[in-house]
Amino acid sequence: MEPSVIGYRDTQRDAADSTVAEEEQQLRRRDQEKRKQLYEKSRPSAKELSRVSAVSALAEGGTAFCMGIYRKRRAGKKLSSFDADDWKELGMDTAGAGAKGGVRGAVVYGMTNFTATPAEVASSLVTAAFGVAAEAGRLKAGAIDKDEFFIRSEVYCLDATVSAVSSILGSVIIPVPILGAVIGNMTGMFLYEIAKTAMSEEEQKTIQQYRQNKLELDEALVWQYRAVMSQVEADIKEFDSLVEWAFSEMAHDAFAGSVKLAEHCGVRRDAILRSRQDVEKYFTE
Repeated sequence: MEPSVIGYRDTQRDAADSTVAEEEQQLRRRDQEKRKQLYEKSRPSAKELSRVSAVSALAEGGTAFCMGIYRKRRAGKKLSSFDADDWKELGMDTAGAGAKGGVRGAVVYGMTNFTATPAEVASSLVTAAFGVAAEAGRLKAGAIDKDEFFIRSEVYCLDATVSAVSSILGSVIIPVPILGAVIGNMTGMFLYEIAKTAMSEEEQKTIQQYRQNKLELDEALVWQYRAVMSQVEADIKEFDSLVEWAFSEMAHDAFAGSVKLAEHCGVRRDAILRSRQDVEKYFTE
């Protein structure tokens, strides 16, 4: 047994309503105070925007640098034989990716703080926007035709899908607002880029078969989920009926319902008061 937060006098019939009203007002005041504190603590700031943009730029720039070295090494060129043109190319790629990373971090930060957009979705939208904008520039310059523009845009949308999934995983693994999504996006796109350039036809067939197996598994899990939810709903209905029984206006029914509810909730059988004698014994001994 634990002491009550209110006095015995406050629970009497003529004072109960005012006691409940006063407690509700106190809870609302505490809630507003906590909301205000949390808002002040989490409100967007220029300092936080700069930090997110810098980390995002560093992460994507570093990834582009590593990918550039990886591509050159895959082509058979040793690191020691890199000339000035190679390093210049790596530097330009790194700078471009860093600039994109900075913009990505700033946009994701703004969308998540000033709109109702989740960080994962914002990150994937930025990824798609960068790709489609680049292809639009090539279309305007006459480097590609309209059909190629649509095909390439569809590929970028696929990239955005991978970006969204990897960002969600990043937010789970790295539970830091904004940065988790950005770093998760970076990692996922890094792996996806390797997969697109390094996998053989046989490996791609294997992945396609895995995808088909996963779809079949998803379909089977849907039926299992429905069966589990049906059982959960039945258990909830049973519990609600026991609660209603335990709080019956009839004292005898309420007592019997309380016993059944205790049994249903797993209370030890020897700890349940099952009769008037059990109640008297509990309070007098």
